[in-house]
Amino acid sequence: MYTAFLGGVTAFTWDHVAKMNGASNIFFGWGGEDDDMHMRLKLNNMTVDLPAPREGIFDEFDSNHARERNPERFALITQENVTARWRNDGIEQTRYRIINRIDYDLFVWLFASI
Repeated sequence: MYTAFLGGVTAFTWDHVAKMNGASNIFFGWGGEDDDMHMRLKLNNMTVDLPAPREGIFDEFDSNHARERNPERFALITQENVTARWRNDGIEQTRYRIINRIDYDLFVWLFASI
């Protein structure tokens, strides 16, 4: 189904987030948001570095997604749709306030109010 994959646990620098305008704000429920993010990366000529097959393994503690599947997800992730809206649908259009920040060795944890 996928020639390329983005999902699970993915790390970005703030420069990457800014360049692709973060993640879309229109997704709800389950499905499509990772495909939208992957398309934003491609539109900005950014690539994903994947670990070797036996490295970077992530075990999800609860794979039962109780969230409802988003019935609009396939229409939202067409290249035409993502290309038309990525500059106007993302972190730059989100009003938020940072409540707490913790700097770890490999990542920064931000707790925000939206």
